[in-house]
Amino acid sequence: MALAARFTLLMLPPKPPSTVLIQALTAFRAVGAAFATPLLLGFRRRRSRGAIRVRRADASQSRIDCNHATSRVVDAVEGERPRVSNMGTSSITHGVTGGQWANLAPAASRSNRWRGGLLVAAVLTTLACDDKLGVVGQHLDGGDEDSGPSVLDADWEIVAEELPQALFSVWGTTADDIWVVGSDAGDGPLVMHYDGKGWDVLDTGAEGDLWWVSGEGDEVWMSGANGLVLRYDRSDEQFEAFELDSPITAFGVQPFAADDVWAVGGEFMGDVGRAAYHFDGEQFSEVDVPSDGAKDPVPPFFKIWGRSSDDLWIVGFGTSAYHKQGDDWQLLDVPTGRRLFTVHGNDDYVAAVGGSVSGLLVEFDGDELVDVTPDAMPQMNGIWVQPNGDAIAGGFGGFIYERVEGEWQEVLDVPFTPRDYHAVFVDSDGGQWAVGGQVTAPPYSGGILAHRGAKVAKTGLPASR
Repeated sequence: MALAARFTLLMLPPKPPSTVLIQALTAFRAVGAAFATPLLLGFRRRRSRGAIRVRRADASQSRIDCNHATSRVVDAVEGERPRVSNMGTSSITHGVTGGQWANLAPAASRSNRWRGGLLVAAVLTTLACDDKLGVVGQHLDGGDEDSGPSVLDADWEIVAEELPQALFSVWGTTADDIWVVGSDAGDGPLVMHYDGKGWDVLDTGAEGDLWWVSGEGDEVWMSGANGLVLRYDRSDEQFEAFELDSPITAFGVQPFAADDVWAVGGEFMGDVGRAAYHFDGEQFSEVDVPSDGAKDPVPPFFKIWGRSSDDLWIVGFGTSAYHKQGDDWQLLDVPTGRRLFTVHGNDDYVAAVGGSVSGLLVEFDGDELVDVTPDAMPQMNGIWVQPNGDAIAGGFGGFIYERVEGEWQEVLDVPFTPRDYHAVFVDSDGGQWAVGGQVTAPPYSGGILAHRGAKVAKTGLPASR
């Protein structure tokens, strides 16, 4: 008979992040104080978060989320994996099976320095539950390992960090076909390809940062600074450069076919503002996108995604997102009116992420964009949606969130990094990738590459600084 128990520890609640702190952080960024962000985020993390994984006899898993201020023990029923959903930093979750506690095995927390503290918190909570559960000191060894992998089974690993270049985008097909692009540290933009055995750094012959990568068929497309768009042909392993007719930064590119490629971007200073371009197989031509009423020059577009050229989405600065259906453009109000950095979706679902210090996550319900931002989510920069509707998002301070069975929640077993993730990707084998670095302001450097899934070889990666 399944045993389920609940025990709640009542303690003084923590104060939420103050408005003064948020304003101070915004001010720091405005003046380019890049060191303030990791310091403040590190302080917040060390006070509030960490993770321990509970391995149960049935090989399903729960988590213990540790907070110095409040704790909550959530029911766990044999044969079911309790889900921590939108509970922020104020919960402790225990899995109980057959009247026994599962082994407590430390998982990778954001700061190894606080792993010991998390273990102490877990032990104290177990002691506090003694009277209710009568299971202190009992452990389960082994268990059925044939139940198959879960999205929570694999741990995130930092594959590379503190590279000379920032890493702006990651895309691929299978686990042995991954492309990463990044900034130009003086000898051309960084372009890396992973074949499952190691990494190759490719010479593009171009100059300037590359902000996005995507592909279709034998072609891999990249876009970036000064109107630069690159096409890499797998058949002859050659790059071909195109220049847009304005000096925008092309922050996003989306190919559908060899003669059907879109690029969007803009500039923060100057007369261009935002712009969208379409490639017809011969050249890129600017596309007229309706104004959302912003003052000219309007700030840039950031990303484009779509199911086809007749079903396109564009997001960026401003109070609107753009949805192209056939020849018609629909302007959709963005909840809170804040910027969106990336949009992605599948056949049935579309979502976008953004924000400014604090995060913004919106979903399209068929009529409008709906704010579904989890509590305490920081700014998110990248999102990737899988065909089954599961998704991941990454951003500010190395935070990663995931959508599983329709619910968004923070991924707690992510190694600590003071860097920001700029883009995420899920390959066809289920491997999850995140890239970033110092991406908010020049110099774009400190590149980081993280992965969850099968082991990734490090051969051929650029040396860390």
